[in-house]
Parts: sequence; C-alpha cells; structure tokens
Amino acid sequence: MPPQRLLIMLYDRLIVDLKQAEVAIDMNAYQVANDKLFHAQQIIMELVAALDETAWSGAAGLGQLYNYFYAELIEANVNKDLKPIRSCREMIEQLADAWQKAYDAMLAEQAAGSSSASALPTAPITSLRP
Repeated sequence: MPPQRLLIMLYDRLIVDLKQAEVAIDMNAYQVANDKLFHAQQIIMELVAALDETAWSGAAGLGQLYNYFYAELIEANVNKDLKPIRSCREMIEQLADAWQKAYDAMLAEQAAGSSSASALPTAPITSLRP
C-alpha cells in the first residue's frame, strides 16, 4: 500500500474515533469515550512520528497542528468536553480532504504519464512505516 494511501486511512480512522467519542460522551459512556480518544491520540502520535519536518516547508506547521490536536484531545478526555473534540474533528476532516485531493491528483497525473506528480506535497507521508 502506498504511504499516501496509508496516511488517508489513518485520517479516516481518526475521524471515526472522534465521532464515536462524541456519541459516547453524549450517552455518558465515558469509558468508551476514553478508549476512542486514547486511540485517536495514538493515531496522532503515529502521524507526528512519521512527519519528516525537513521534507517540505509546511511540515513544521503540520507538526504543530498535530501537537495541538493531541493536547486538545487530552483536555477533552479529562473534562469529557465535546467542544474541543468537534473542533479538532472539523479541522482533521479538512486535512483529510486535502490529502485525499492531493492523492487523487497524484494518481491522475501518474495515469496520464506526467512527471509532475512528484511535485505534489507527498513528502511528509513518504516516511510512514507500513
């Protein structure tokens, strides 16, 4: 599996975990919420570990954003607060959409035989370990 696809799958799972945590908190199922938020935090740490901050100019900012998500989800878990979970999920959904569009564009360019596919911002995801 290409590392770009793996990245998208991690984002998708992260979004699922956050949605399930929101529902669990609404239902006062705090252990389920804790489990989902903890798993989300683990995914974020995998994203941080895989990010090569020297690969492209935006990588450091993305790393800071990942750290923000991590801290917000810890706080949300401690306080069982939906607001930071929703806020993080909305931002993560936008990132996931952007990565999906970049991946789709890369595939389209590869299919067309274009050599410009390597110019897509895939550098931070090439170091993901399968």
